[in-house]
Amino acid sequence: MSFSDQEFIEIINSNIGWNQITKALGYETKPSSFTINKIKARCESLGISPKLNKLSPVDSETKDGLLGKRKNYQSYRTAIRKRAEKVFSNSGKPLKCAICGYDLYVEIAHIKAVSDFPGDTLISEINSEDNLIALCPNHHWEYDHGILKL
Repeated sequence: MSFSDQEFIEIINSNIGWNQITKALGYETKPSSFTINKIKARCESLGISPKLNKLSPVDSETKDGLLGKRKNYQSYRTAIRKRAEKVFSNSGKPLKCAICGYDLYVEIAHIKAVSDFPGDTLISEINSEDNLIALCPNHHWEYDHGILKL
């Protein structure tokens, strides 16, 4: 990997998934575990993380755009919730309540409510890892109703 740190960071940040990343770095074949570990080590030393999840079509929609394309409000909310669950699941964060540690069933909550975002906000921003938290059903309800403060 004869790229400067800045070039390497740019390649990592502008590609998604190991196949794209390794191709952009000049590897011709499907990435081996040795290659991936080498890239991971350099990423770690630079304090960056490769993006491994492809964007969903929902991610590139705005809040208003998604609402306009869905049959009804429930379908719109379900699309946002399902994508939030996938983003959280891929984040590597533990699937347990951030408050009490309960882990038999958790719900993925938005720290900043979906309704608080303007209509032109991308769903990928609403469902960013930094805006998602795992909560048990009781703590999720308390948070949504202003009883619990994070």
